[in-house]
Amino acid sequence: MKIKDIKVIGAIGLMLNLLGIIPRLGFVARITGLILILVALKEISNVLGEQDIFKKYLAGFLINLIGSLALLVLSFILGVGTFLISILQTGGIFELIRNLGPIIIFLLLSFYAVLVISSYFYRESFNLLSQKTNERLFATAANLIFYGAILTIILVGALVSLAGQIVAVVAFLSLPNEITTQPTDLSSSVK
Repeated sequence: MKIKDIKVIGAIGLMLNLLGIIPRLGFVARITGLILILVALKEISNVLGEQDIFKKYLAGFLINLIGSLALLVLSFILGVGTFLISILQTGGIFELIRNLGPIIIFLLLSFYAVLVISSYFYRESFNLLSQKTNERLFATAANLIFYGAILTIILVGALVSLAGQIVAVVAFLSLPNEITTQPTDLSSSVK
């Protein structure tokens, strides 16, 4: 695949991922976007001869996916269990709230940890991509996404991460149609 195709696929994938906030359309857009991002990163990893670009992003994606699904199942189990215990103890709504409070805090902190860890791997992937392509916008996007995840705990992080995603779109579109790989062995110009 040519670089000009890879950069369009990556940019479209990131833009679709941004549309994930739209009700009803969001889920399909986000899944499609993630697939396109993974395809673009796999292809550019092949072109650049640096598989860690793809592997690190894939690791972040899998940590996010598996961690989120595990927390969803755990929250359901804990929520139902706490509800049943509260009902059986006939403590009423106040007993339920008292029992659910620590569980909700635990689940939110766990999700926060999954978010930060996965964004660390996204950051590593984009930083490596920045080094290999000499496109500094990838490094900027990497930092915005990572620090946005960290700042999510005070809510401003979502906006910082959003800015990082937008910068990543621009970074993909800013890639030249021809990339000269960094000298690691016998490097050549890639079209």
